[in-house]
Amino acid sequence: MASKLDLSRWNGPAVILASTAVAGVAGYVVMLVAPAVMAVGDYADFTVYWSTVYLITASLLAIQNEVSRAARERLAGQAGSRRSVLRFTVIAGALVALLGAGVAIALGPTLFGSEWSLFVAPILVGAGGYVVLAVVMGMLFGVRRWAWGAAIGAGDAVLRLIGVVPAMALGAPAVVIAWLVVIPFSLVPIGIWLLARRRIGGVIAFDVDYRGLARNILITLPGAAAAALLVTGLPVLIRAAGGTDALAVAPLFLAITLGRAPVVMVATSLQGYLIVRMRDGEHGLRRLAAVIAAGVGAVLVIAVVAGLIGPWLIEVLLHPGFAVDGVTIGVVVASGGLVGAMFAVAAALIARGRHGWQSAGWIVAAVVTAGALAMGEWWPLSERTLVALVAGPVVGLGVFAIGLARPRRVPS
Repeated sequence: MASKLDLSRWNGPAVILASTAVAGVAGYVVMLVAPAVMAVGDYADFTVYWSTVYLITASLLAIQNEVSRAARERLAGQAGSRRSVLRFTVIAGALVALLGAGVAIALGPTLFGSEWSLFVAPILVGAGGYVVLAVVMGMLFGVRRWAWGAAIGAGDAVLRLIGVVPAMALGAPAVVIAWLVVIPFSLVPIGIWLLARRRIGGVIAFDVDYRGLARNILITLPGAAAAALLVTGLPVLIRAAGGTDALAVAPLFLAITLGRAPVVMVATSLQGYLIVRMRDGEHGLRRLAAVIAAGVGAVLVIAVVAGLIGPWLIEVLLHPGFAVDGVTIGVVVASGGLVGAMFAVAAALIARGRHGWQSAGWIVAAVVTAGALAMGEWWPLSERTLVALVAGPVVGLGVFAIGLARPRRVPS
């Protein structure tokens, strides 16, 4: 009889969506508490730090997705791959940590002001720690242990909530909050793996060696980084585009953070699941198209409702200083549906081995978004932002469609 803790065969979409709901609520609480207890300027600075951390970590979704695609249960007589995975994780973690520190050093003065040096170490540790999360979650999804993988997503968000919200409420220094944001990235996956590994039959094997794994990740990494700019990096892009007036950008940051998060979180959390199902031929393009159409339609309805009641909710529940008009909120929510559609179509491209087209779509979308934001001071930043939110994903989806439509190459 299976142990009560054997979560390995639980239904995939159900547990992933449940985990997403838990993580989403936890993240929402953090995002709602921040403007309620912080001054407008401090909130803007916190949002930029949060965005920077998740810009780096969201880029590492390439690791999770490729590990999910490559990982399978070891067959009888098949060699295991623990050493290769461990070697890959250590090397990748060290390189990513150094990259994160480099980003913090290069952009710190612009993003974090005079105390930028205090944030280098947390970003370094967070970036390296997230590699552990990406590898462990990817392995668990790859061998269809959906619940164990989902537990990482939920546990990470809940532990962050437990640490960050009380610290904010007590007025803790910014550097303390910075550390509390990144610590869960490594603690939670290590703990879950220690629980899960004894309940997973056999050793996890990969269809490529760790060099091949690294090569595929490097192909998709630029696309993942571009996707991260669209999902979590917008506050960074807006500040870089001249949005330094905290009173002006803080309401826009709030609308983007809260308005797009539900749809985008669901899409990103389900991407690994979709990759595995389409890799194994269990989901076709027609079914995927139907799901995307239904999802985008639902989001458009939600966008209209959000545009009507959102300004009142923000002003009453949070602070009058965060007033946002209904059009802005509606466009922000609708753009989240477009980004969610990109994640779903990208899963089909990855499952079919079309990593280059997947990266190209995200890169083009990010370039269009950044280009719209950088148009110049003659065009109000708020209007530039709304155009950028929509134009980037629309063009990116066009690139994805071309990639899916091209015929597969038949080996000679």
